[in-house]
Amino acid sequence: MNYTGKVLLFIVLFFTSIYVFAQQEHSLIFDFKNLYCVDETYDENYDGAPGLFIFMVLMFIFILICVGIGIVIAVLLFLLLFGIIAIGLVSSSILVGLYNKSFLKGFRILIIGGSTIDCAILGIGSFIIYNKIVHYWPLQTSIFVGTLSGSIAGFLLGIIIFYAIRRLTGFFYSKLKATKRI
Repeated sequence: MNYTGKVLLFIVLFFTSIYVFAQQEHSLIFDFKNLYCVDETYDENYDGAPGLFIFMVLMFIFILICVGIGIVIAVLLFLLLFGIIAIGLVSSSILVGLYNKSFLKGFRILIIGGSTIDCAILGIGSFIIYNKIVHYWPLQTSIFVGTLSGSIAGFLLGIIIFYAIRRLTGFFYSKLKATKRI
């Protein structure tokens, strides 16, 4: 935790503890003649920690936002998976792999094709949003430019991802092989 985070945590804990434990007036007065406590100033509406309640409400809202973001991300990933299956990318990559008798070629088709389609969709969306802001092109031109630039970027990104995965698996395989020798 960095210094700013520690200071903020200290301030929150310090001020809540002051408000919770500080007493403005005495709630219990001792009568030393009879040696018993007399409760004179009991307030039924007194809440011992209003700062803590606000903190708990904010934490609850934060948790709900995080859960909502997680649900949205999971739904988007499932929609992406269903979309890839629906357009036949998985089955075509399996067929390419079986035809060439190579798992690596089928996997390469899956990675490159998936990233090309995904980046084309992201390109269309980003160019439409950009066009709504600057009003530079007509809608059809922004869709075409978004599709073209997204497809090219996705193809190049897919090649980079494929070779990165290939290098990482080779690295981990060599480490695993070296570990088995020992």
